[in-house]
Amino acid sequence: MRNTLQHKFNITLGTLCTIKRFVSTSRDRLYLNLRTLLHLGRTHLKSLDLRFKIFYTSQK
Repeated sequence: MRNTLQHKFNITLGTLCTIKRFVSTSRDRLYLNLRTLLHLGRTHLKSLDLRFKIFYTSQK
């Protein structure tokens, strides 16, 4: 019983380490993608925000 638990625990630890490694390598890529997305989205958001403000004030 205890042996299987230990085995499961080891597998879980290994999986966690793998996930951690994967996340740390892809995190930089994700961060870069997010930054470019934000940069692109900022201009769109400004126009959207303006539109929403106009829509919101007209609804009052």
